Amino acid sequence: MKFFLFLSGVIINISLFGQDNKCECGGLLDINNLKKISILKKPDGPHKYFIQNNKPKEIFYSFDILQQKNNFFQVIPFAMEKALDTGWINGSYLKIYARNYSSKLILYSKPSSSSSSQVVIKKYNPDTYQILACRGKWVYVRLIKNRIYEGWLDPNMQCDNPYTTCN
Repeated sequence: MKFFLFLSGVIINISLFGQDNKCECGGLLDINNLKKISILKKPDGPHKYFIQNNKPKEIFYSFDILQQKNNFFQVIPFAMEKALDTGWINGSYLKIYARNYSSKLILYSKPSSSSSSQVVIKKYNPDTYQILACRGKWVYVRLIKNRIYEGWLDPNMQCDNPYTTCN
């Protein structure tokens, strides 16, 4: 089983991360992540500046995602609606919430609502989903909750706001 998960991860990495993708979507830094996160000048490049959530002051970061190169995403970080300089962030920090508060959530096999459903999650999950890739307004996400859920998240089901539930 572990080998199968590893092999499927390698295939996903090659197909999703091995290319440059233009993006028009958003993401956020998990509100429970209180570490300093480096924003880079270029993918896997030199450090530009740090961002860090501040729970006591309720300052949390969200992002406009502009493009993806391998496991790095070009972003415009926002804190309290103030935009910072464009930079690159390691994809392991990008998260998003799902908006399926009273309905099932479909994760698609391709970035199109006319593609087949890859996964159907029957009830709302308040946890963040890891963003693995982006294409246009679509994000490819992973949620690990007793099992692994992966697929393309419809733009209408995305919530990149750390302060509200995006109703």
